[in-house]
Amino acid sequence: MIADQTDASVTSNLPNHEQTALHTHYKRTKTQDQQPRTAQAHNPYTPTPITPKPHEHSTDIMPMNLRCMSINAKGLNSPTKRHSILRWAHKQNIDILLIQETHFTTRRAFPLTNRYHKKSYMAPSPHSKTKGVAIILKSSCPLSDITYIRTHNNVESLHTRMDKFLQNATLPSMTHKAKAAMGQEVTVEEMTLALRSFKPNKSPGPDGYSAL
Repeated sequence: MIADQTDASVTSNLPNHEQTALHTHYKRTKTQDQQPRTAQAHNPYTPTPITPKPHEHSTDIMPMNLRCMSINAKGLNSPTKRHSILRWAHKQNIDILLIQETHFTTRRAFPLTNRYHKKSYMAPSPHSKTKGVAIILKSSCPLSDITYIRTHNNVESLHTRMDKFLQNATLPSMTHKAKAAMGQEVTVEEMTLALRSFKPNKSPGPDGYSAL
């Protein structure tokens, strides 16, 4: 009431058209002040949730609990020992078994699989049979190919398998004449021409003398 009387006393000296405009503005402002305010004040300390965009090359990775074990087999050429290790890995519920010193070579290696461990990867030594490693995976252990690798400088590079690459690759082919020439026996004239093309004192043999 005091505000209304004060406003009326102030506007009584104004012209009629200015009094009407001022009263209309006052009523509109008073009506807006009486309405409840539903908007909340902005809190600068409230974090704004940001949903990251999924990467076009990435796949959903589910967390898993895997049991890994590393052992030194000191040779797995015995079938009884290979069977015992696989049976022990099954009883211990091992998902990934890393084996050192399999004593396998490129000419002598044995499979390390059974019905519980159907996947194995071996790297035998080409020269020494006292080395060699193997990785045995449990049948329920999931595997998926990783095709995109992020390098140290945050750049992605594409990796693909050679067999899949060769399926769609266009490679140069040899002519029938070139294929036939590769299958022919080496003649004496060709051997003589090859030996005469050597430079002196090049390619010495076991006796220390060169081919010439």
